[in-house]
Formats: sequence, C-alpha cells, structure tokens
Amino acid sequence: EDWYKELSPRERAQAWFVPLGDGPEAPALRVPRAFEIGALFAAAPESMAHAWHEASPETAEEYFGAVFEGGAEAADNALETLTPELFPVPLSWYVEKERNRTFFWDRPIVSRANERKPSGEQFTAYTSTIAIKLGELTDWSPQKIDHFAASFFGGVGTDAMRVFGRGEEGESLAGDELADLPVVGRLFKRGGKSSPFPESVNTLYDLRNQAKVRAASTRREETDQEERARKVLDDAASMVTALRSAQASVETVKEERALRAETVRIAQQALELVDSEDITIRDVRQMDGLRKRLQRQAKRKAGASKR
Repeated sequence: EDWYKELSPRERAQAWFVPLGDGPEAPALRVPRAFEIGALFAAAPESMAHAWHEASPETAEEYFGAVFEGGAEAADNALETLTPELFPVPLSWYVEKERNRTFFWDRPIVSRANERKPSGEQFTAYTSTIAIKLGELTDWSPQKIDHFAASFFGGVGTDAMRVFGRGEEGESLAGDELADLPVVGRLFKRGGKSSPFPESVNTLYDLRNQAKVRAASTRREETDQEERARKVLDDAASMVTALRSAQASVETVKEERALRAETVRIAQQALELVDSEDITIRDVRQMDGLRKRLQRQAKRKAGASKR
C-alpha cells in the first residue's frame, strides 16, 4: 500500500505494521521483530518480494541497507547499530548531537525543514512544550533538548518531557493518538499510517542536491532534460520545505497529517516527472506556478493570523 511504501527502510525492517482501519488517518499497530530472526526470515524475504513487485532493484538495496547496515553511507555508524551499546551515553549523545543524526533511527534530530531556522525555533508539532519553552529561554534547539532527554532517560525521559503536552500551545496534540496512551501507547506507531519522514520526500531532497552538484560542474554541461529536472526538483523541494515548516504551527493532528499528505503528493508528483525522463517546458512552468500559488496562500494565511 502507498502509506507503507512511504515508511523508511529502517522502520519496515524493524517491525510489522498492522493498519487498524482503512482511512489515511487510521492508527497502525507496531509489532517489533526479533533482530536476528526478523532480519533473516522476515525483512530480507519481504525486501526481495517488494523489489520483485516493484521491478526496482534499488528498493531491495534500501531494505538490505536498513537490515544489515550495508553500503558506504552507513559504514561509519554500523558498529553502533549492529552491536550492543559500546560507548557511554554522554559520548553517544554528543556524537549524535554534533552529527545531527540518531544512530538508532538513522534520521536527523533537527528536521531538514528546521535546519535553517534559529536554534530556539527548531521544533515541530510533536516537540514537547517544555523543550519549546526552554528553547525560548536558552536559544537551544527544542528538538535537540528532547533528544537529550530521550538519550539519557529513555522512554521515561520522553514521557516526562511531554507531561505538559506538545507543540507551542501545550495541549494541541496531546491525547489525540493511541500512541499517546500511557504504557500501551508504545505498541502503536506515532502518526498512524503516515510516516513523519516520508521516503518520497527524502528522495526528493537527495535528487535535488545531486542535480545542484551536477549543474555546478565546470567539466560537464547540463543537458536540457537535466536542467528541467533540476528546476522541477527545486520548486518541489521549496514547497515541501514550506509545508513542513507550517506543520510546526498546527493545532490538531488532523491538520498536521493533511500538511504531511500534501508534502508527499508534491514530492511524488515531482519524482514521477523526473522518472519519466521526458520533462517538457510546460511541466516546469506548471510546477513553478504551483510553487508561486502556495507562496501566495502562505502569505495570506500569515496576514490573517497577524490580524
């Protein structure tokens, strides 16, 4: 299913997900897999079946990379993910903080949409209210403050940080999900079926960065198709970044998921155009028009909120 494809390879490798409903906002039960048995007899066969179904070898490489930490990109943290914790917590926390990446989840601590913001404003609707308030007082990143609590105190630290709720208003998202239930909430995937780090969005950013590097080359001239693809990817990435930034100010789970679904739709649309390898000038203009329309809508909303 589409929602399952948007989960990261690591999430798919570590657990089974059972949807508890048909709608896009339905919760999903998270059933962890035993590492050794799950990797050999569940994740690996699943990855091969998925690659066969999609006729895409790259998908199999993603799965095997998530399960066995293969590949050059994961080599520097393979020891941390495949073996028991060998480093003291303070050292692990410091390295993760400096690299802006968690070893266990293999994802950024500060999301890409927040990287360009001032440290004290780096939070989302899921960041604890306590961390946001501390960020205002200290100009530290609220997302990194939550990461500090989780690193040193585990699930207890995360729950303690969320005693006063999440988001700027404190109660904006609290209690709206099965994942918010005490103790048993750990059995459910936060965000329901939707992934907080959709694969299509990550792929969009990666391809955009690759296109920029290619365009900056002084030895190889960019082709017309590559230039059009770069413009499409750049416009789409700008829209996705704007939408993900807007997620930090929503007041309900429904609004947050609606914005997330829109980011996935835009990312998928751009990726389909790039995969077609037949991008026309009209396609570039349509994507640019969509970006400008989104910018106008954002300005109107900002003006209305000020009034």
